[in-house]
Amino acid sequence: MKKFNLINALTFTTRAWSFIISLIAILYMISSKFGFADGQESLTETLTFLFFPLGTCTGLMIGWKDEKWGGIISTLSLIGYFSIAHQLLNDFAFVFFISTPAILYLVIYYLKLREGRRLNEN
Repeated sequence: MKKFNLINALTFTTRAWSFIISLIAILYMISSKFGFADGQESLTETLTFLFFPLGTCTGLMIGWKDEKWGGIISTLSLIGYFSIAHQLLNDFAFVFFISTPAILYLVIYYLKLREGRRLNEN
C-alpha cells in the first residue's frame, strides 16, 4: 500500500478529473454523431475535433500510466485547440476545467522527478 503524500493525492485527483473530462467528451461525441452533426465538416472543425476531444482525451488517458507524456500530449492538444478556436479562451471556467489536469500531470512528473533525485542523494 502506498504511503499517502502530496504526490499521491495529486495523482488521484488528476486521474479522477481526467476521467470526468474524458467521459464528458465521449458523451458529447456520441451525442453529436462522433463530432460532426451535419456531415459537412470544414477543415477547421476537423482540426479542432482532432485536438479536442481526441488529442486531449488521449493525453489524459496516457497520463494515467506516464504523467510526462500524458501532460505533454494534452497540453499540446489544448494549445492547438485554443489557437484555432481562440474565441473559447474568453470562457475561463471551460479553459480551467479542461486544462488543469494536463498541467497537473506535468507538475506530478516534476515532483516525482525531484523526489527521485532527493532519494538518490540520500
